Amino acid sequence: MHGGIGVSPIAKTPPFLKGRGLGGWSKAIMTTDYVLVHGAGEGNWIWDGVQEALSRRARTYAAVHGSHLRPQSAVNQILAKDLPGHGYRRHEDPSRITLKDYVDAVVGWIEEDRLRNVVLVGHGMAGLILPQVAERLKGRIKRLVFLGALVPAQQPGALERLMFVNAFIPDQEKTAAGGLPLTRRLPFLLRSLLKFHDKRGLRPLHKALAQTLLCNGMEAKEAGAVIGRLTTTPFLPLVTPVSLNSVRGLPSTYVVFTQDRLLPPAHQRRMAKNLGSPEVVELPGGHISGLVLQATAIADLLAGYA
Repeated sequence: MHGGIGVSPIAKTPPFLKGRGLGGWSKAIMTTDYVLVHGAGEGNWIWDGVQEALSRRARTYAAVHGSHLRPQSAVNQILAKDLPGHGYRRHEDPSRITLKDYVDAVVGWIEEDRLRNVVLVGHGMAGLILPQVAERLKGRIKRLVFLGALVPAQQPGALERLMFVNAFIPDQEKTAAGGLPLTRRLPFLLRSLLKFHDKRGLRPLHKALAQTLLCNGMEAKEAGAVIGRLTTTPFLPLVTPVSLNSVRGLPSTYVVFTQDRLLPPAHQRRMAKNLGSPEVVELPGGHISGLVLQATAIADLLAGYA
């Protein structure tokens, strides 16, 4: 578990700086940039709560140590944009979008804003993107943070890898899928989704199913607002093999959402092991509801890496 949750590392003077003047603080501080990569069917809007909470951490530092030190705040830039085919880019043809397009987009954000010392954060499908970005931008990435994210073994593609949870359901129970708990019906639900994908990509889940699988724990009105913004997910990135070579020597954290019904917690823990020896943090919440309802706790966690 990460000890920084609920603590304000930005608002506290580090032990090695105690007794020094503000000049010593200013020179010693190293700023950290954050790049937040959304998941399948989402947009940069999914990060609104985390961005606001993380921004407050920077403002808290300024209030405690003086506004003239604001540029030296440990939390520097916080960047969240829409991936190709998502959010404001949803008009783009998803049938032509590849995993490389996602990676190129994120690399472009970082290079365009000249970000360095980056904590790269990804939710869900973005777990496929983070390792490839780290490979391209060696030396710029400080830490990778996976939030309920897909981290398949290097072969086969992510969707096939996700489907291997089928192996954990006893054969005698597969014939009675309708009577299984929701999380154990996951393979059958995924197969149903595949039947409805077209050349454009995977369409958003039906509202009732999305609320049950993705937004469990959220008020109906809040969940409806989120579900209404979900868009078609390009299919090709989900079946593209990924390389995890760049992750092995890089600090990483995997956050398990303990009420996730799309990616059950046990499955998340198994995928976390594909990263090697990451820090593993557990937070309550579902696949999307965890990200929304635990925004402050996530921001606390991220600020601890500044």
